[in-house]
Amino acid sequence: MRAQVKHAGGVSVDGCLSHRATEDLLATSIEGWIPAGVRDARLRSDRAGKSDPPGFGDHHGHRLAKGMTFHCPGMHDCKMAVIIWAVGWRWQHVVVAGIGFFGAAAFTQGAVANAAPPPPIRVHVLLSSHQVVAGQIIKGSVVLTNTTTKPIIVNTCAINGWVAVGLSGRVDSYPFGHTEVGCNPSVKIKPGVNRFRVSVITAYAVCTAPSPSGSSHPTSLSPNCVLSKGKVVAPPLPAGRYRTKVDIVGLDGLTRAAKSVTVSLTPPASPPKLPPCAETTTSAPSLVTVPNVVGTRSSIAAYALSKACLNAGYASPVGSTVVSQAPVAGSKVAEYSTVTLTTK
Repeated sequence: MRAQVKHAGGVSVDGCLSHRATEDLLATSIEGWIPAGVRDARLRSDRAGKSDPPGFGDHHGHRLAKGMTFHCPGMHDCKMAVIIWAVGWRWQHVVVAGIGFFGAAAFTQGAVANAAPPPPIRVHVLLSSHQVVAGQIIKGSVVLTNTTTKPIIVNTCAINGWVAVGLSGRVDSYPFGHTEVGCNPSVKIKPGVNRFRVSVITAYAVCTAPSPSGSSHPTSLSPNCVLSKGKVVAPPLPAGRYRTKVDIVGLDGLTRAAKSVTVSLTPPASPPKLPPCAETTTSAPSLVTVPNVVGTRSSIAAYALSKACLNAGYASPVGSTVVSQAPVAGSKVAEYSTVTLTTK
């Protein structure tokens, strides 16, 4: 970019200023840019016959390095470069630092100009509540703002689910699992603001179902399932503070990172109940009563024993009807024990 400087006489100078041009313009063009105190000090110094330090000024017999110029990427920078020269004419390091500064500024401007543009879709999360009892669902929406002038297609089958919000903290709640149903993409992100409803779960994503064999082995990421309104469900997350995380499928490389929202979970009024046969690490297996399965079909007998947290074992040969069992009905045994069935 070529800069243009106009001095008091009305003559324009195009391009970058050399040290000679700078000296010539100081008496005219730059007078209005330099504070009066600095200008007067320069004049008093010249009248006293004092010369500039080596390396400055043609009129005192000293020149800048041959070929040195003030390289000015724009009019504003040319003015600033000349001001630094005029104010700092007695401190060579100030001038060099000034020139180096504008060189770096020009380089930075070029780097910014060449930077890749941000993804076209902005992502924002809105929630109906920021504090709930753990286990409750939070209603909300994901706002996708398409900053382009054309619709953007979500490249996935919408039936599989493509946008959801989960929580990240002491334990993560993963929003959803993607299925593999095949269908054509049908969701379009139109230019401007687009809102999509979501439900934020505040429970574990998975849980470990009880097993009559006692081999379910729950973990910190997959704890025991619990009973809620007669159904076996995942337990609520531990109380504490969490941050939202957005899961979007089908818009790879097109969305900007969403700013997370803080959510506080409080503990339920009473701890959730475990279903029968749930394995725990804090207590020994409970004693259960062996049910009577003699006279039933083998499959029905196995189901009845599993409901009592017991396993069915079979004596050879295996038939279709149970004729005896050991231990006998009414016995007290530890959970996950095996009842041997004789069939015919």
